[in-house]
Amino acid sequence: RGGRGRRGVDRDAREDCGSFSLTPHGRDCDASVAASRREKMQKLHTYNATLDGRQWRHELVVARDLLDDVHEQIEIERIAPVAEVAARARLRPLARFHSAAQHEELVQS
Repeated sequence: RGGRGRRGVDRDAREDCGSFSLTPHGRDCDASVAASRREKMQKLHTYNATLDGRQWRHELVVARDLLDDVHEQIEIERIAPVAEVAARARLRPLARFHSAAQHEELVQS
């Protein structure tokens, strides 16, 4: 990852996208301008893919009505003992394979 956080990369990409000025390319376009244009287009493509991924995740959460479950989980973990929070964290990958009630039973056992 190169030591930079995801937010730093997103912020840089957003700032770069805001300052882009793509010049039309033609016969009089030299190699450095063409390379700069390719680099800018690649950054735009990467940034758009990031935004598309965010939109997809948002639509998934809304479509499956998962937002309330997340808030409930946060509240449970806020008041739960440390050992239970650790157990929930270890068992979280298994949650997708059964219902919420079954997962809660698993965590409590």
